[in-house]
Amino acid sequence: MALTIYKPGQGYWTRVMSAIGFGTIALSSVAWSWGLMETIGSNKTLTYSYADLATAVKAWARPANHPAASLTAVKDVKVVQGAQGVPSEITLADAAAGKSYTLTPDQFSDAINKAADKPKEGVKPAGFTAPVTHVNSGDIQSAQVRDGELKITLVSMAARNRLYIQAGVAVGMLAVYGAIFLWVFNKPAVVDFFIATESEMKKVNWPSRKEIVGATWIVICGTFLMALLLLVIDAGFAWLFTKIGILEGLS
Repeated sequence: MALTIYKPGQGYWTRVMSAIGFGTIALSSVAWSWGLMETIGSNKTLTYSYADLATAVKAWARPANHPAASLTAVKDVKVVQGAQGVPSEITLADAAAGKSYTLTPDQFSDAINKAADKPKEGVKPAGFTAPVTHVNSGDIQSAQVRDGELKITLVSMAARNRLYIQAGVAVGMLAVYGAIFLWVFNKPAVVDFFIATESEMKKVNWPSRKEIVGATWIVICGTFLMALLLLVIDAGFAWLFTKIGILEGLS
């Protein structure tokens, strides 16, 4: 069924102004929703001490037949930055053996996740100084060594696609608002009300420019006279109350 406009050409200005008001509400709600979605998939920073790194890597390296199984304690950590600052290698320096062991982001996340699975997410495993959180290697945005700790910054898939999510929701909301607008603003009862309103507005006897200017000056002068009258009354009461001792002397 083709879309038709009920009584086109009638009630033009009331329809236009109502549509502007409706559009303002729709755009405001879209902007509000857009702002709420700015926190979707917010970046998360995880901190790992050298002691916890050594514990996690050793536990992972033994069944994986990785040389890091002989790691005693981590003396230093170096991060090799790859494309767009994303780490491509994480190297752990052995404190006792004088060796270094290099892990890819996938190997690093496997070691952390194995520790996080024991006993469960968010709980400190035995032998660790802090709880260990699961790490998806694809979510690692950056890695930095600071104050004897390794800080991993994660950015989730939702955060990477936040703009697309916001745009999709905005388009969907505008489509819904558009459908509501076409349905409501094309209902005979609503349109007839708009037409009747515009017809009544044409009957209004608007004041002339001279009348508006005169009425404005009356309001301004009346405001100043009222202020002056209240000032005189206030000063009079202050003088009277001072004389009878209710108020202290005015300086």
